[in-house]
Amino acid sequence: MKSYLSQFLAREGSPRLGLLANQTAYSLAEQAYSFQIMASRARFLRVFLPEHGLFAELQDQVGLEETRAYEAYLRVEERKRTEFLSLYGFQENSLRPDPQKLSDLDWLVVDLQDVGSRYYTFLTTLYYCLQVIHELRQQGAGIRCLVLDRPNPIGRLVEGTVLEADYESFVGLPGVIHRHGLSTGEMARLFASWLNLDADALEIGIEEHNSRATSAASATSAGPESMLKSGSASESLDDHPETSSANFRNIPGTSRDLYSGFSIYPSPNMPTVDTALVYPGQCLLEGTNLSEGRGSTRPFEIFGAPFLGPLMENANLFLPGAVLRPLRFLPTFHKHGGEICEGFQIHVLSDEYAPLFCSLRILRWIRSRIPEFEWKTGVYEFRSDRPAIELLAGDPLLLDYLRSSAEPAMDQLDEPDLAILEYMSVAESRWMEHTAFLWGGDSCLHSSSARLLRKYA
Repeated sequence: MKSYLSQFLAREGSPRLGLLANQTAYSLAEQAYSFQIMASRARFLRVFLPEHGLFAELQDQVGLEETRAYEAYLRVEERKRTEFLSLYGFQENSLRPDPQKLSDLDWLVVDLQDVGSRYYTFLTTLYYCLQVIHELRQQGAGIRCLVLDRPNPIGRLVEGTVLEADYESFVGLPGVIHRHGLSTGEMARLFASWLNLDADALEIGIEEHNSRATSAASATSAGPESMLKSGSASESLDDHPETSSANFRNIPGTSRDLYSGFSIYPSPNMPTVDTALVYPGQCLLEGTNLSEGRGSTRPFEIFGAPFLGPLMENANLFLPGAVLRPLRFLPTFHKHGGEICEGFQIHVLSDEYAPLFCSLRILRWIRSRIPEFEWKTGVYEFRSDRPAIELLAGDPLLLDYLRSSAEPAMDQLDEPDLAILEYMSVAESRWMEHTAFLWGGDSCLHSSSARLLRKYA
């Protein structure tokens, strides 16, 4: 059975194509990357690279401008009609595609592995591309966008609050919640509705492993989406459940085919789905002087600093669905590189674990106990007018909880915890209502905070 991409290329002939992808766009069946498959068939191919480069070889916030080395992965004749362009350079204007680099294309194909959190910059890049496509089509250009859909690797639970416009950055689009619960294609359809993108501009490639779960909704929901009439099969390595190292969990309302892992890491510090599961909360540590585990073998799961020794005596902080295991580690680079750090590894024990809430509680605990703890200052993702924690938390009440609430109770949730859960549950409910059109009005999402409140309030 042919992949969706192969069907698309057979249908379209030899168009002028763009591709937004990295190494996760790899076909196990064809043993080739999408850019190689497309370069062999397109009249012209322009490959747009998200943050971290084509092979996720670059660390966070490292710009890329020189891309000629990637030509080595193409045949000589294909190099003449293929161009590689970075969408993460050293200046903020590099984050949005140059309209001239899209205006001469027939299609932009998007094949990216998201991880379910708004901080993860791939979906921001997708939004910027759709924004430019919308502007070009209003000017008469014919470019269209095909998004090859992938399931959300951490499932259908949602958590957090919707980002306010004052906190907009490359790690946060206004209107998106911390943990969004959407697939790549669903997020593309949401963006299209925000932009009022015309109905012919966006096509979603439904792959075999999640077509049953999304096709009914696709047929009834509003939004600019079309599907190939012929059957489709999975395109990327992680779209083969029988060979994937996927890690499935029994989250209420989430079926196996919509909660999967990924076999190819999408960025250098996102090695497994376990990393992705803690990331909606642990990414907040980027706004502190704590190591978030970069330079270790378990980034974001492991965290700490050389000055956390006083916490080791009594580290039994209550976290729903998880425990903190005290440890020492040596980051090989990044924060505290080359220094022994005291810290912890988060061990997720059950689906009760709520990553954002747990990390909020952890940071509240550390801030109240450790005088050396600080919020990071300076430029972060091209913004210097706000500290990183404000851009990441993106909400005044969450920031007040982090900065001002008293030391938490060690053995149970306390009043500030329940208040912030109540606040987030309202925001999560609104997000579910806002996105329900993606399934014809009946949301497939579930509120993480509401579930905790039912047990602990």
